[in-house]
Amino acid sequence: MYKKVALLAAITIPAFATSAIADDVEDTMAVTAQITGTCNVTVTSDMAFGTFDSLTSTVVDADGTADVECSAGIPYVIGLDTGQNIGRRMTDGAGNFLDYEVYTDASHTPGNEFPQVGGSTFGGTGAGIGTLVPYTFYGRIPSQSPTPPAGNYSDTLTVTVRY
Repeated sequence: MYKKVALLAAITIPAFATSAIADDVEDTMAVTAQITGTCNVTVTSDMAFGTFDSLTSTVVDADGTADVECSAGIPYVIGLDTGQNIGRRMTDGAGNFLDYEVYTDASHTPGNEFPQVGGSTFGGTGAGIGTLVPYTFYGRIPSQSPTPPAGNYSDTLTVTVRY
């Protein structure tokens, strides 16, 4: 008889344990995220015209480059400002200026000057992280008359990506 009681207790206890949590109550949890579109621009080489002979006043060319990286699907345009000297011109700091131009093509085609970002149609659509799109800025110092005095001339251009 003792065996029957023990067996009955073993069967009864799990039944009570199971019936104590027999109901379920549910609610839902929203899972959300927002991916913001962004772009980065990195100048990878400056435009260095080097040294040239002021007596010849010949055309001098130089290139500068920048990489653009944008989130996938984000449209963007790229442009340059006109520099720090009221137009694209370098200064020696003593009131003398050396004009230069920046083009979108290696042939320096008139009419293809690199625009400011507000009027730019150059750009594309981002392809996502790790996809760098290179841009080359084709610089030219045109023949100048009179040639500015000898010295070190410089300017700073700002490369802007609008997205």
